[in-house]
Amino acid sequence: MNQSVDGSQVTTGNSLKSGSSNPQNHDPQNSSTILNEESPSSSSSNSVASRSRTFFSRRPRPPEVLTTRMIQLDESDPEYISIKEGFKFNANSMKANILAIMKLQMPTKLERAHEKHKRKMAKRFGKREEEVTRRMHHGTKSFTGCDLIRNFETDENNDNGINGSTDSAEGSTSGSTGGNSLKTKPNYDPTFCKENCGVCGIAQCGNKRKYARTKSLFRKNRMWFAKDPSVSLGFCNYGYKGIIKGMFIVDVVNKLDDHIIITTKEKATLPRYLVIFEVPLALH
Repeated sequence: MNQSVDGSQVTTGNSLKSGSSNPQNHDPQNSSTILNEESPSSSSSNSVASRSRTFFSRRPRPPEVLTTRMIQLDESDPEYISIKEGFKFNANSMKANILAIMKLQMPTKLERAHEKHKRKMAKRFGKREEEVTRRMHHGTKSFTGCDLIRNFETDENNDNGINGSTDSAEGSTSGSTGGNSLKTKPNYDPTFCKENCGVCGIAQCGNKRKYARTKSLFRKNRMWFAKDPSVSLGFCNYGYKGIIKGMFIVDVVNKLDDHIIITTKEKATLPRYLVIFEVPLALH
């Protein structure tokens, strides 16, 4: 026992232990009350600890995307309108006949690598991430019978009846472009070409240096990107039936906001959109 300032007795911690020197002064009932009673400060501490565990607990990651997901933008979508406005060719501001704009969600591993590289470069240059991200165009060849592009063929060009009737259960009419009804499948699983098609290759795997056309024996293959789509148009070879082509809009990490960006780093690039369009007759 200890004596308090006012003369009352205060039970020490040792006196509560079994086998204490004064067992006659130990009241099991009272000690049980003392041990089981939770003080307000203890309750508050437990509450704070519980909230801390909840706050700092790791949130589950969303499921990984293993294959590219494609979403067709509606013509009234602000993203569609913005892309269409800038998709012009030559000094005459010649507009292409856009058949569809597909928003791409690339495989998770590609997106993570790109975002990590972006953060690294932004920190190195002392800039914000959006200040080192450039929205560029990238043209590539497409197979003349490309399975992906032909889904957006217009009635006017469907002289071989590849997609059947627009009234079929699989294809549906959704709007028009230049007076031609479009066969679109907003929720379809894309069918990709097996080989020899740059559009299908990039849509699935992103930009790959080994397929770049600027090859050299002494330097790494380089990938080219242009702010002006008319520059990238020159790389859109072949095309479905020779007139329907695909061009990618790609986020490229680069310190300077150049009109042409050349890079050897695949992780610096990430395709965001695929524009499927008919080449203007004046450019055929």
